[in-house]
Order: sequence, then C-alpha cells, then structure tokens
Amino acid sequence: TVLIYFAGHGFYIPALDQAYLATPDADILQLQKDPSRGLRMDWLRDEIGHRSPARSIILILDACYSSAVMPGSVLETNRYFMIDERYYRAPNGRTAIVACPVEAKLREDRRLENGIFTHYLLKGLRGGAAEPGGAEVSIDSLMAYLRLHLPGFLPPPGRFGNEFERIVLTRPRSAAPTPPLSLEAVGDAGVAASFRPLDNPVAPFEPFIDHLIHHISSADAEADYEKVLLEGICRASQAQFALLLRRGEGQRWAARAINSSALGQASLSAYSEKILPLVATVLQQHELFSTAHTGLCSTPAPEGAHPLHTAIIPLRREDPGEILVVAGLPEHPALLNDVYAEILKAVYVSSYDLSTLNAEIIEAGIYDRLRRQFGFLPLSMYERRFELFTRRLQQMAIYFQPIVFLDEEKPHITRWEALARDPENLRSPKDLFYAAELWGRRFLIELDQHFIELAVERYREATSQTPGMRRIADQLPISVNVYPESLIRVAYYEKLREILSEKRRILGQRLYLEISEKRPIPPVEKGSGLFQFVEDKSFEGVLKKYIRDFQIEFAIDDFGVEHASISRLLKVYPNNVKIDREILKSDAVYYAIRFILDFVKTVSIEQSFRNPTIVLEGFDFAISRKVDLRKLYDIGLRYIQGYLSGEPGPDLVRLERDYDELIRALLKK
Repeated sequence: TVLIYFAGHGFYIPALDQAYLATPDADILQLQKDPSRGLRMDWLRDEIGHRSPARSIILILDACYSSAVMPGSVLETNRYFMIDERYYRAPNGRTAIVACPVEAKLREDRRLENGIFTHYLLKGLRGGAAEPGGAEVSIDSLMAYLRLHLPGFLPPPGRFGNEFERIVLTRPRSAAPTPPLSLEAVGDAGVAASFRPLDNPVAPFEPFIDHLIHHISSADAEADYEKVLLEGICRASQAQFALLLRRGEGQRWAARAINSSALGQASLSAYSEKILPLVATVLQQHELFSTAHTGLCSTPAPEGAHPLHTAIIPLRREDPGEILVVAGLPEHPALLNDVYAEILKAVYVSSYDLSTLNAEIIEAGIYDRLRRQFGFLPLSMYERRFELFTRRLQQMAIYFQPIVFLDEEKPHITRWEALARDPENLRSPKDLFYAAELWGRRFLIELDQHFIELAVERYREATSQTPGMRRIADQLPISVNVYPESLIRVAYYEKLREILSEKRRILGQRLYLEISEKRPIPPVEKGSGLFQFVEDKSFEGVLKKYIRDFQIEFAIDDFGVEHASISRLLKVYPNNVKIDREILKSDAVYYAIRFILDFVKTVSIEQSFRNPTIVLEGFDFAISRKVDLRKLYDIGLRYIQGYLSGEPGPDLVRLERDYDELIRALLKK
C-alpha cells in the first residue's frame, strides 16, 4: 500500500487549463511562467495513481482546488456527492480524499500550526475518528468525522473511491471513539429536547449588507460609482474613511479614490501620505497577497481606551493591482474577518461591468460570492437572492438568431434559436446563468420555465407580424435552451404542457429543446421528479416521455466540450447537433469537423436513429477570414449559425440580401 499525503498550495491556471500543487513559498506568477515549479495534478493521478504497480494507493490532498486531481467529467457528474464508483472501482485499489471541490479555496489558522483540514485529519487519525465500539479508524469513519467537525465556513471534503470496501487507516492505542448520536423520546412527564441551528459565520453580516446596499441604492445612478461605493463601505463599517489604491507605472502605489465625506476633511494626497507608509511593508513582503487569508488588519497603538483598526484588502487575487483600505474601524472582532473582506470584494467585482450603478446587481453579486466561498447561507439571504434573481429574469428580452442552410444558389433560414438578452446592453445575461448553476435546482427550474414561456410568447408575436408565417402550420421551428436538471422535474414538464395546450401558440413539432453539453446529465433519482412516471427509470426514459407526450424534438448544444459526447449522443437521440464555436479556434478545424460529421452519422446508423442535422455555431465575419467556408461545405457541413448568417433581433426576417450574397460568394471561392 502506498500513502501519498500533501499539504500546501493548490493553483489553477486558466491560461494552461491545469491545476498544480506547490509548496507554500511558491509564487503563482512564477508558476505561470515556469510550470515545472509545481506538480500537475493530472500527472499525479495518471503517473502515480494509474501506472504504479502498487496494489493499493491512498491519496490525501490538503490544498485549494484539490478535486482537480480527478478528471473534469467525473467532477461534474459528482458535483454534489464527490464520489465516483465508476471511475475508481474496488479492484484497482485507488482511493482519494480531497479537502475541497475544484472551484473552492481553503482557509488556514496559524494557531493550529497546520491547515484547518490537516488539523482535524490528524485528530481523526489519532483516534478521534475511531469507529464506535472499536479502536480502528477507517476511511468511512474518518470522512464522517471530518464532515462533522470541520468548521462550517470550509467547503466539505470529498472522497473518490468505492464506498463499500472498508479500508483501515490507523489503529490508535488510546482511541477515543466518538459515541453515536442518540435521541431519546420522552413522554408527557419528560422534558422535550430543543434544537438550535449551528452558528453561520455569514449571518451576523446581514445588517451590514442591508446598510451598504441601502446607501448604494439611494445614490444618484449617474454619480461617480467609486466614490459612492467607498462612501457606502465607510458608513456601513462605521469607519473614518475608505480609500482605493492602485498600482501604476514603476510599481508605485497611489490613491485613486476616497469616499466623499472624507474629502471634505483633507485632500486625497494627504490621505495617501497617511496610508501608504502603513501598507508599504506588507506590499514589499507580498504578505498581503497570500492565499492563506483574504486581507490584513492593522491595529495601531491605542491612543485611548478603544484602539482603531485598518483593514487592507486586495480586490483581485490574480492581478494584485488594486487594494481597498478601510481605516478607522472600531473594535469589532466579529466584523474583521474573511466574510467582511469577501463582501467588499464582491461589491467591486460586481460593479466592474456596470455603466451605471445598479444596487440589485451588486447585492446579488455579494450573495453569489458568499455562496461560492462559504457554502450554506442563512435562509433569509437565500430567499432574498431568489427574489433578486426573479426580478432580473423579468427584465430580460428574447432575440432570435437564424440557422441557415448552406446552398451555392439559394441559402435559406431553416430554424430560429431564441436567445436571452439583457435590454440594457443586448448581451447574454451571463450573471443569471451563473447564479442558476451556483444556487441549484430552484433557480435552474425558475430560469428555464420563464424563458420557455417568454420565448414561445415572443415567437408567437413575431410570427403574427411576419408574412408567410402567420398561420401556425407555416411556422419554422424554434430552439430553446434548457438545463438537463429541469427536464427531470415535474414543474418544467407541467409548464411545457400548459404552453403546448394552447394551440394558437406553437405546435410541439416546431419546438426544439437544446440540452447543453456544459452541464452533466443528472443522476437517476427513482421515486422523485418525472422518474416516478416513466417505466424506464433513466434520463433517456424521461426524454422519451417528452417526445411521446408533446412530439417535440431534442438537440445537443455545445457538442464536443466538457462532457463525454459519445455518452450524451446515446442518451439524447437528438434531431439536431450543434458544434461548439470553440472548435473554430483549433488549428485542425477541418479535420475536427469532418470527424464529428462522420462520428455522428456512424453512431446514428449503429443505434438506429435518424441522422441528425449538424450546425456549426459562432461563424461570424472574423472567423470567415480564417476558416474557409467552402472547405467546410466540401466535407459535408450544411448548417451554420452566427453573425455571418444574421445578427440576433426581436423580429423574424428573411435572410438579408447582404448576408445572402456573402454566403454565396464564400461558397463559390
């Protein structure tokens, strides 16, 4: 048996799409330039986990992003359970215990002399996790101990391996087994048990968030947003002033903005001279940008009975060029912690893309960041986030983009895709999709129900004003995106039934539901959702029920990314497959598209379902200068979608003459 244990830093480098393990003194900027300074997690999995001749290997990782040691497809399939019996079966003897999910970060406590996860890991191995009635610590009992004793602000640890094989890790001589929890029922003469929810580290900050958002929402929408945010932070924190520092040329730091009330007392340069010496030391030592914490708090020598504090918070970890300084904070231990720092970071990150101040978007950004960093939030925050989510949903519009059939003489529109758009900037509302995926089932279903109804209603209105499409039988098909999780829920099924029961809106045969490959197919939950109404207790069985009851069609969106395309193709039996636009960035784009065309055709023949139409997404003017449309046509591609075929708009129009002539010209090159 081989035991591999690592405690240190975990880094994810987006440019390389790789996760690394590194020693505590590693510099992420240097790691980006020279990845050999770190250990790639996939190398650890493949070279040690798979190729080692050892009969059994136990891997324990205490590092940020530690779940990246597993393949991405496994992680998405098991996002909530973090167990994968298909990947690590008992015969290969491989087990992994990881401190946190891929997207989460860990915390340290210097008082423990270790990372918090390692501290409790050692306590468990020394006997705290011993099985009831025995003196052995198994993987099962250790995981139960860790999940019970780790502080609530940490992400839950995960295990990859077989849940049914007992593996003993230690046999402490003086094991102190944790007695099983027992609840004893009492009669009328007894005393009823009372229960109290465990303390949530985020809960005390609700009044702070309310105060902060109230100030932002009361400000003039056209005001200098940096000063408004700083003033709100200052007032909610009961601080003397709040200052934003930015690094300029020559690595010099300078004050960029300060709250308005402070400027009435002194100049911006005066505050710079006062603050910069305070933070100069930590800036030179890089202490401020350590991954062990979210910022620093300075406590100067008290002049009176109540010393004041200064919080120094880097706003961006990946580009440490902005620092928020909140000075003159009163003695308030519950306020000066990671939650406080994350709230202030969220205020700025949420405001970066805003042209004008929007208090609700900033408030939503705060809850999203707290959810991502700390997991469970108070119920009141959850309900408030859902309220903000539904309000923003109501503000969205639907635009239609054509899918065009390629023909040398007469290219034409064959179908439309309904796209969600923010009326303020006509962009996709990525914040809504991010929030739905972050907060889970209730948000996902609400989003999908809203957009399917809005898309069909807007399509009905648009066709009623389009010559040749006013009769429902003459309408071209429309595609609407849906999350796989929504399809298995009764609420979405009933919403679709309600929409299609109104015959004047749309025929089922004209409706395509696009299932993205960027989301995993949910696990079968027998007895819940639609599974209780289908004989075939599987995702495929649910889709067959939709097809049988509503005569709708299914499509695979984003084909070729994230999740196993073969598996998805066999589960969905699509009428349409859309190739993700990322493939257009490949140097082997023609080979890749030919492979997909042949692959989909072969699978459809072998599985005896009709050969689906294949659409290439994202084909715009810039791509047309790099990728030869004629070559794609010659290898068999017949459908494209993108700005080359027409921009999304609220109306349904014929293929405009300019687009028609350009497509024919590209095909005749």
